[in-house]
Amino acid sequence: MFVGRFTAVLRTLVPPLCGATGMPLRRYPFCSVVSSAVWASAFVLIGYVTGRRGPGDTSEGAGSCQCRQMPHATP
Repeated sequence: MFVGRFTAVLRTLVPPLCGATGMPLRRYPFCSVVSSAVWASAFVLIGYVTGRRGPGDTSEGAGSCQCRQMPHATP
């Protein structure tokens, strides 16, 4: 179940496979929450580390994005 969280094809097959193999109902939510927390933390950390400075980035550090706001439509 843990490895299935990191693979798209397995992620869709894990719940039916857990039921078919007889995984206890009390154990499934615990394993699902733990593996989801690890998955989310891993991808947030990867995004943070790789997104700090990308190719061609001339900013001074993380979080210094130049964003433009769209004008608000008034009724």
